[in-house]
Amino acid sequence: MDGTFQHYALVNSGHAARIPKHLPLDAMAPIMCGGITSYKALKECGAKPGDTVVITGAGGGLGTLALQYAKAMGLRTIAVDTGDEKAQLCTQKLGAEVFVDFMKEDVIAKVKEHTGGLGAHAVILLAVSEKPFQQATEVGGSILLPSFTN
Repeated sequence: MDGTFQHYALVNSGHAARIPKHLPLDAMAPIMCGGITSYKALKECGAKPGDTVVITGAGGGLGTLALQYAKAMGLRTIAVDTGDEKAQLCTQKLGAEVFVDFMKEDVIAKVKEHTGGLGAHAVILLAVSEKPFQQATEVGGSILLPSFTN
């Protein structure tokens, strides 16, 4: 049913998750939306522990979650975004191996340099501009466009 009255909504049980009462809803909301989106992209991309994944838009909401999940999954990460603050966040706090500032560097060249010329195993596109979509095919690997659908 349409609407925002959680007590009256009907949901397919396969799409519902029980949230323990002791967890605050405002803390769970990002995980239940952006977290699931990022996690599913990483699960569907086919990368295995030790594989390299490029995450575009790595300094944004979905990207920061994707970096954390990727690290927990044993994936090597190349974060693509722009700005010194995002570089510090991605590498020093979230564990990205490499940060590529798309405003200052050639993304394709940096990814190939870091991967010994092979390219990444997968690219997770979380940026909203057109250029990363064009670059993704040249960086290598599977390309995932996360969505909210199954």
